[in-house]
Amino acid sequence: MKGYKIFITVISATAILVGCASTQSEIISENNGVIKYESRCGKHEYTKEQNLADSVHDMLLSTKAPKYPIKAARNRIQGYTKLEFDISHDGKPLNINVIEAYPSEVFNSAAVESFSSWRYKPKPSSCHSIQLDFNMG
Repeated sequence: MKGYKIFITVISATAILVGCASTQSEIISENNGVIKYESRCGKHEYTKEQNLADSVHDMLLSTKAPKYPIKAARNRIQGYTKLEFDISHDGKPLNINVIEAYPSEVFNSAAVESFSSWRYKPKPSSCHSIQLDFNMG
């Protein structure tokens, strides 16, 4: 789809350096269309200072842009999905968990599908977050 851009905002923060078990996300709040899901790492809000200090952005080796959902494009819907994840010993994102979305459920599948193919430098670590923004340009 021409003209659609997907911006990726890295807002990574290392919360803990031990493995986190993946859990089913439950909605914990909804405010003005922003849905917050249960975080398995215990954090939702990251300060700018934490993001800069704990970023795994420099570890990123490859990305794949998510496909803009057809229904969202037709309806000119924009939004984002915030994910939390761990990095495996071979650099793959694991335990990918949606922790915030706007609007609800519109971009979650596309974000998770795309992000699962990203690769980081092989260095296991836990509880990072990333926001994938879906904007029509």
